[in-house]
Amino acid sequence: MPTPPSQAEQWLSDAQAAVTRQEPAFALEKYLQFFEHALEENPALSAVRLSFCLSGWADLARNYPPAQLKLEQHCEQSLQQFMATGLTSDFHDYLSICRCLNTSDAALETFCRIHETHPALAASVHDLIWAQLAEAEK
Repeated sequence: MPTPPSQAEQWLSDAQAAVTRQEPAFALEKYLQFFEHALEENPALSAVRLSFCLSGWADLARNYPPAQLKLEQHCEQSLQQFMATGLTSDFHDYLSICRCLNTSDAALETFCRIHETHPALAASVHDLIWAQLAEAEK
């Protein structure tokens, strides 16, 4: 007998189903629940959070402006949290959301500014953006 989905897995499933049913407000609610609380339930959902959840949320945002606004707000919030806490996970969230928003160039410039003003902080996350830095020859 298969294991029933966890609460977090159910949020993601509900979001995806709501998109199919064309219920964008409910889908956004469930994507937000998953993004904001999945790691509390199971830290192993980190990759799912930054891939399936964000890509689904970004797809929703293309046709539902409130989802776009929330994604942009979470992007800025992640950067602010990183600057305040120095937690690598906050910068990882920021980069992942930037990729979904197609603002990776802005993220690269932000990293370069952080490197100029807070080199130790930038050094703590350089591995997350290394490939993009190399590609941009920075």
